Amino acid sequence: MPRNTLEDNRNEESGLDIMTVIGHDLLEGIQEAVANVTGIAFVTVDYKGDVLTEATRFCNYCKKIRDNPTSSLLCKLSDASGAIIAATNKEVSIYICPCGLLEIAIPIIVDGHYLGGFIGGQILCDDVPDTIVRLSKNMVPGGAQLVNQDIETTNPEELADIKRYSYNEALSIAKLVEFIINQLTNHEIVSNRNKQKNLNRIEALEKEVLEAEDKICCLQSELEKYKRYVDMVRNCKLLSVVDSLSVVEEAEKTEAAILDYIHVLALHHDSLFETSIKEECSRIESTVSLLNYREDCHIGWHMDVDESLWHYMLPSYSVWQYVYQVAERAQQEGHAKISMKLHAELQGDQVCIIIEDDTLQIHSDEVLVLHKLLQDVTRLIHGDTIESTLSPTSQAILKLHQTFIEYHGTSAKVHCYPLPKGGIQVMLSYPVE
Repeated sequence: MPRNTLEDNRNEESGLDIMTVIGHDLLEGIQEAVANVTGIAFVTVDYKGDVLTEATRFCNYCKKIRDNPTSSLLCKLSDASGAIIAATNKEVSIYICPCGLLEIAIPIIVDGHYLGGFIGGQILCDDVPDTIVRLSKNMVPGGAQLVNQDIETTNPEELADIKRYSYNEALSIAKLVEFIINQLTNHEIVSNRNKQKNLNRIEALEKEVLEAEDKICCLQSELEKYKRYVDMVRNCKLLSVVDSLSVVEEAEKTEAAILDYIHVLALHHDSLFETSIKEECSRIESTVSLLNYREDCHIGWHMDVDESLWHYMLPSYSVWQYVYQVAERAQQEGHAKISMKLHAELQGDQVCIIIEDDTLQIHSDEVLVLHKLLQDVTRLIHGDTIESTLSPTSQAILKLHQTFIEYHGTSAKVHCYPLPKGGIQVMLSYPVE
């Protein structure tokens, strides 16, 4: 497998690249600072050999050589060869370019991955050891004819802006730059890892906070449940005293009303947030029995719910609240009696509850307004104030719909229809799940 392809695969697996680790601006800043201090030209390349930064302090001689198409190719191959040697050995590579200048290739390695390198040099050096690699002009076709592209045959005035260092000085500069790059790279890696570690820790803490809030919410619900239970027991004990008094006084009707009310209190202890259809209907029956002790408005109540539907859940007191408000409205309007019935059935994956009465009326104009408001799901979701200009019956229907949307979402639907012989039919549907 070619080396570049191998490095591609490794770097993709590690998720590392030189720009992510150090960054373009920081690379150019270091490159320029080192070049200004040492007078050595520098450029940064990635692991493919592609140039990442602007070349810094290139000498006039090298600029002239690179302007020639043939010798320019020779320079590119020279840079690539130095980078390959540094990448292969994973250490500083010092070599002589085909034109006779000393060059330096400093690899940038993170966690064993070669990410790129600092390529620098254009140095005049008089004491280069014989062991240093000297690249040949024969790297390119016709390279042997490039006699003039050599510092030995060049006018010294053209080399005036090129720095001259001993080999040991050049080696020390290379080691210093390598040390700076490695320290910076390690610092950035540690910094990024600590940042990620902190982000992961924050995420974990946020999750723990949410879990703690859920537990607090559950505990508060349980606390409310026990508070309601304590209140219910206290009220039942007090009512038992009154019940005993009604027995002594032989007030049978008062005694029956007290017992019904105790039953209502007992049912009130059930779930605050959700309840089964069976429990909701039991509450309604107990409340209707209690309300029928009044002599001004009798409530006829009929329920048609198959036992197979008893276990389906709905918001606590949602249907109860509507039935109670209808009964109260009938009493306030001076009706001597009102008949109500509740029917429940399954329609596909929807539970359908139908509530009818034979007494209350909604004006035809208000029915149109009510239908429009029932379709305005966004308004109900946001819990906007229900129109105070509507009749109490319409407000009760909207409140019923709002409660089911809060519990079951927008798939919960409510429709209302005036009945031909008087009264209103409210059809409520919501998903089984």
